[in-house]
Amino acid sequence: MIWNSEYSFEYWNHGSGSVTRNIVFEHNTCVDAGCGCGHEQRPDPNGRHLMFYDNSAATTNFVIAGNIFSNATDSLLRLHGRDWTSALVMDRNCWHPARGPMLLWGQRRVGADDFAAFMHARGFDRQSLLADPQFLDPDHRDYRLSPDSPAGALTSQGAFAGALSD
Repeated sequence: MIWNSEYSFEYWNHGSGSVTRNIVFEHNTCVDAGCGCGHEQRPDPNGRHLMFYDNSAATTNFVIAGNIFSNATDSLLRLHGRDWTSALVMDRNCWHPARGPMLLWGQRRVGADDFAAFMHARGFDRQSLLADPQFLDPDHRDYRLSPDSPAGALTSQGAFAGALSD
């Protein structure tokens, strides 16, 4: 469970000999990126759940799967500085925007209407969905999913996506 952080997950790596491999960010529930007390104090407030900066490292097997990303002050995802297509595996995630674009790819903003096509064209999130995950009581930080949540069948084992399934 990650909530009210500026970024739920942040990554970068530099150097000609740098290597990144076998990174797995799986079964997390990430809510309200940029909604915490540190947001307004930052010189560059830009709350988002996934922040991928410049990366010159040889990168393989970087997996983002079975997560819920709900509400962010800027975008849910930013991929910056390189073509991340061959480095990332992203699938079976539940994306739930409340404001702003879904994705910032370099300087390109991608909204909810274009998000699935944009991601699918790059091989990402083919079995993911854009939907309200239907938390039981988000006003009281109960991020368990309702029994009829659309995120209920997103993982390969048929279990709920996110951190809490019961």
